[in-house]
Amino acid sequence: QSMPFNASAPILYYNKDAFKEVGLDPAKPPVTFTEIADAAKKLTKKDASGATVRFGFGPSIYGWLFEQLMATSGALYADNGNGRDNRATKVVYNSAAGKAILDWWKAGVDGGYFYNPGIDNDGAANAFNAQKTAMYIESIARLRGHITTIAGKFELGAGLYPRPDSKPATGGNIIGGASLYIMKSRPPAEQQAAWEFVKYAMTPAVQAQWQSDTGYYPIVKAAYDQGPSKDWSTKYPQFLTAITEIRDSPQNRMTNGAVLGVMPQARQRTQKMIESVLLGQATTQAALDAAVEDMNTQIDKYNKANP
Repeated sequence: QSMPFNASAPILYYNKDAFKEVGLDPAKPPVTFTEIADAAKKLTKKDASGATVRFGFGPSIYGWLFEQLMATSGALYADNGNGRDNRATKVVYNSAAGKAILDWWKAGVDGGYFYNPGIDNDGAANAFNAQKTAMYIESIARLRGHITTIAGKFELGAGLYPRPDSKPATGGNIIGGASLYIMKSRPPAEQQAAWEFVKYAMTPAVQAQWQSDTGYYPIVKAAYDQGPSKDWSTKYPQFLTAITEIRDSPQNRMTNGAVLGVMPQARQRTQKMIESVLLGQATTQAALDAAVEDMNTQIDKYNKANP
């Protein structure tokens, strides 16, 4: 068991100045796949030689972000209710929803209006900070860093995470974040000391300070009434985007997120899958099927080793 420490959700980060430059409304960021693609085309800018100096959209190849896209698509990542009704025996993201995500992503890269930073979260963030991209997706945990880095360079916008054009009623976002664990194998005195720290970390003042220093949002409601949280949420309303997003998301097996004994391996395999599609090494369906086959072998081995 564990105690939740902080919570997060992925959002769309965007450059409001770039939006104004091309005639897009900076108060209305795109949400659907088509809206993002259309905005990215307008935001992409080339120099006199024809070289792209700004891409419209630059999503990082990150396994967790793919899981979130499956969730906003109202689709399961794994069987047995994402491994929550019973232990997952296989992943199932080689579905129509998974293919639609990769087809959209691939079309943007091939069309020259999506930037491909590779499997590099920092690279995607740095490209956005340097205005090499006008939009990208990442955790709210990056927010404070972006605010500090881009101060005075351009106005930062925060929008809802992408979702299919149909906006499925079962679709929404998965809560991310971190938990604090106390190891029962440790001496009683250490366990008690750890528990005292956990209680301290849960206090409203600490939770509020952590939010304003990072971007993660508090798991204690009283923290929102504390000075740091109130001040930053007023000065930077972007902080509230993820909270609104999660509150508006339905609670179901899709938005609960997947539970797998081999989740770290699954995320790495997903990243390789996406990369192979974007580099033209495999078609979307072939890449999805190959990744699912690989992961199902690993899931089967894990389940047999951990009955």
